[in-house]
Formats: sequence, structure tokens, C-alpha cells
Amino acid sequence: MSRYGSFVNVVVKSVALLALGCGGLTSNAGPDAGDAASPFDSGAPGAPTCTKPPWVVFDYMQGGATSYRIYAMHPDGTAFHALDLGPMRATLPAISRDGTKLVYDQYDDSGPNETEGLMLFDVTTKASTPVGWPATVILYWSAISPDDQFVVYSSAYMNTFITGANGSGLRQLIQPNGGNGAFPVFSNDSSTVYFVASGKVSSVRADGTDFQTLTTGAGDIGEGLALSPDGTRVVVPVLCAAKWQLRIFSLAALPGDSCTAGTTLLPDFMSNGVAAVHPSWSDADLIVYSDTHDLQIVAASGGAPTNITSQLTASGGWASDAVWASGCSDF
Repeated sequence: MSRYGSFVNVVVKSVALLALGCGGLTSNAGPDAGDAASPFDSGAPGAPTCTKPPWVVFDYMQGGATSYRIYAMHPDGTAFHALDLGPMRATLPAISRDGTKLVYDQYDDSGPNETEGLMLFDVTTKASTPVGWPATVILYWSAISPDDQFVVYSSAYMNTFITGANGSGLRQLIQPNGGNGAFPVFSNDSSTVYFVASGKVSSVRADGTDFQTLTTGAGDIGEGLALSPDGTRVVVPVLCAAKWQLRIFSLAALPGDSCTAGTTLLPDFMSNGVAAVHPSWSDADLIVYSDTHDLQIVAASGGAPTNITSQLTASGGWASDAVWASGCSDF
């Protein structure tokens, strides 16, 4: 058993979402109509079918280090390793739907002038190419469309931009009257971008039209947003009545009050000084999030979270900004 073997036992016993056998895992997420159920079938057209364990890709800073690097490991802690993305700092990973492409923020402070840019890493060829370099803004969060045609990203000033995956056609996505934005993700058909704007879950068409505010009320949406694999639900941290919650909303039921709509996955998680930010939703219906020090995994159906990086951070390290990647990914 690996050093994270207890995580697998907890998940299998409590929610029966992962079945470890013949090197594969099985998802309870519903397949597309007419398709046979298969491991990691997300319900999205063109979703990969894999028989190998998925990956958790995340920022990690070892104890005594001064900067983050991007690492990958299976959710049971096995195969932990740094991704070879070159000598410069690499952070804030985003994974394509099929697991073949990684978008990340590259930061170079080796010279007199600091530069930053968005890079696209081909998981198969191991080659990185610039999507936008050098950056004219400080980069923040990014996402690649399921059709691999576009990359959307937000800046430290919460402006949201969209560009072709080859770096062409850069434009501001949100119109001036649409507010600012952060934590963008694409719909499964690549037509819509969901994001956090002015403390609310919002959406806009990929062509910049039809800006909508999807949550209402006094609740304030915090750091992070993730869609369910079938694209019908969204999970976000929400501040309600001075208590932070991790809540799941059905997109079909929005607009709705952010503190009463949907369901509460984690209630008042800040009561012990532990955050729940930057969630990512796996095809096996598990959600990984950061508590600002470690990575935690919780079933989307509820239950107690499980720390999967405590052994990595015990010596003073930090893990954050996790995303799921298909088992098809050759990391």
C-alpha cells in the first residue's frame, strides 16, 4: 500500500466511486445516451476512455524552496514527480479535456527584467510553446476549451481574455459593462465561459456576447469555480452569513440565491481556519480543492474530505492549485 493508501480505502468504503482493479478505476458518472458505461466517461462528447488511474496536477513548493513548480501524482499518492517544463518557474496548471495539453503560467525572473507568459505544453511530445509571451498583464487563472481551439485566462487585475490555442487573435472577452472576472472554465461544447465576476457566478459566450450574472443575493463567491464533468453543475466557495461554504449549484436552476440555491458540500469550513478554494471536479465525481496548505479530496455527493498531500507538506512544503487530468495523460 502506498503512503496515501488510506485515501483509497476511505473513498472506496464510503462512496464506492473508485474501484482499483487491473490498474483501472471506474466512474459512477453517467455516460452519454446510447453509450456503454466506461471508466472516466464524463458524459461529454469526445471524452476519453481510460483504464489507468487519473492524475492530480498541482503547484507544489518543497520545504526550504522559494518558488512553486508543477507536479503530478495519482490521487492515491503514487507516481509523484515534477513535470519537466524547463528551468523557469511554472505554476497554475490547466488541463485540456482529453488530457493531452497543459496550459500554465511561466515566470522568468533570472534577468534584470521580469517576464511572464502563458505556455501550452503538449503532454505527448513534451514540447512547450507560448500562447502569449511576454505578457502585458500579470497572469492568473486559465482554461483550454474542450475542442482545443481556445485558451481563456484572467489577469491579476481580474480582466478576462481569450486567445486561440496557437496564440493568435487575443482579445478581451468581457465587455467593459460586464464587470471583471476570474477563474474561467469552458462549457463542454466550448461555447460558453463560466467565471467569477464581482463576487457572483457569471457566464459569457466565447464570442463575448450574452454576459449573464447567475447567482444573486448577499452571498459572496470566493476563489475558484469548477464544472461537473457532464457540465450541468458548478461548485464554488461561498461566503454566507459570515461562514464560508463549498456549494454546488445546478446551472439549469440559475439564476438563484448563492446562499440558498443548490446544496452545501462543506459547511463553515473556515471555522477551523482551513480554507476550501480552487476546486476541480473529476470524472469519478470527486472534487479536489486547496486548504491553502494541502490538497483535500471530497466526494461530490458529500462526506468527510481526505488530505492527499500531508506527507509532502510535513516538512514545510505547500500544495495548491490542483486540477484533474485523464489517466490517458502520459505524464
